[in-house]
Amino acid sequence: MIPSKKYPVLMKSTKVFFFVFLGYLFLLPDAFSQEQPALSILDSMVSKLKSLNYFEYQAKHQQKYFDSKDTLRTDWYSIKLQKVPNDSTLNFNLKMTHSNESRIYDGEKLSLVWPQEELVQQFPVSNTKKNFFTNNIRRELIPRFFYEELPFQSYLERGTLTQFSETENQGKKYYKLQFDFPVDEEITRLQRTVYINSKTYLPEVIEGYAEFMKIQQEWSLLEINYEKTSPGKEKWEVESYPFAYKIEYPNINQNPTVNSLSVGAPISEIRTFKLNGKEFLLNFPQSDSTLYLVDFWFVGCAPCIKAMPELEKLHQKYQASGLQVVGLNHLDQGRSEMVTQFKERLQVTYDLFFVPQEIPEQWQVRIFPTIYLIKGGKVVYSKVGHRDEDIPVLEEQILTHIPKH
Repeated sequence: MIPSKKYPVLMKSTKVFFFVFLGYLFLLPDAFSQEQPALSILDSMVSKLKSLNYFEYQAKHQQKYFDSKDTLRTDWYSIKLQKVPNDSTLNFNLKMTHSNESRIYDGEKLSLVWPQEELVQQFPVSNTKKNFFTNNIRRELIPRFFYEELPFQSYLERGTLTQFSETENQGKKYYKLQFDFPVDEEITRLQRTVYINSKTYLPEVIEGYAEFMKIQQEWSLLEINYEKTSPGKEKWEVESYPFAYKIEYPNINQNPTVNSLSVGAPISEIRTFKLNGKEFLLNFPQSDSTLYLVDFWFVGCAPCIKAMPELEKLHQKYQASGLQVVGLNHLDQGRSEMVTQFKERLQVTYDLFFVPQEIPEQWQVRIFPTIYLIKGGKVVYSKVGHRDEDIPVLEEQILTHIPKH
């Protein structure tokens, strides 16, 4: 289960966020060409990273924000990424904990797997200031998390090296490099700091801080483990969402208690936009016997993506009997080309629409995915989050409410 708009960065593909900035810190932009000491150190670090064939690191992230009731909340999540020599997969694990008073889980584990045979082509990458996750984003990953070619370099090299110093911690000496990035009306502060071991020339801690949209974020890469092996020749390509998901819920004590719209709640028409940008009025008239399955989702939501092939099966199975499946997305507006290709890749044939930001709030969507069954202009069933065992229950509800012929 993935939190809603109030937790935006957590959703936007956590994986790509760390890869991009790691790659940036390991490449030297022109802006730093005058910093000769930093240049020498970063060059040494790059050489070391390229010679290694194994890596493992953990990242921890903390996010503070005010919710719609002006209550200060904090989210935490940690990431563990590991690549081992000659392994056919790149594994990425995510654990999330949330501080809201109705916490529904503690320690959701998400494992993402990229089959090597799928990672053999280089795709063109577009690059805009506010769109880090464009269609078919793939980056070439040399052994260790070093990027030979950084797709977003033209934007990221606008960063400035604002501090270069030597420091010591627990008997180890480090080079400290701090980078500040441009701000705008939304992002009021963006900063990254990397600590490089002065003996090994390998990064051991990377920290980040950001302020935007009344949200404060702090994150760090730590516990970076290295193993010296012979230089590897493998090249890996990863993208903004993986090819396979494995989701585990090790510490769930109860079913989700997030309050969605109750059964019987009236649903009015909503203004949506098709993927081609054309406005479309989505109606749920009381006189209509059609059963609507409305799925709130977005691209960076792994459980959403895991659920969509199952929703497609239900769509194919019951469409002729009066079921209409629609997907509503408010977080990926402005990225219609990417969503279109994403839809094609998942082989989803039901309609996907963009909706204004206020729609999920009106529909009491707090967790993604959230699914509603609507008939006769009213909610007849709702489901928050996704687990494999949810699908038979959802299908039973469809059979209960589908038009009888």
